[in-house]
Amino acid sequence: MASFFFDSSAVVKRYVLETGSAWVDSISNSAAGHRIFIVRVSGVEVVSALVRKASALSHEDLRGIRFRS
Repeated sequence: MASFFFDSSAVVKRYVLETGSAWVDSISNSAAGHRIFIVRVSGVEVVSALVRKASALSHEDLRGIRFRS
């Protein structure tokens, strides 16, 4: 088990398919048993990034956004 610090750009990669998304998925897979740390402000930064990306994306691109909890 390893520990990782995710900044907001890494968290966004869990929801939007882009370069690095596969790596983030492999690290954050619960079966891998890694511990992921983020700072509280990441929530605000992630929402901001998703809204910014959504306004620049076409409807087709928006379908690629993955909704997770």
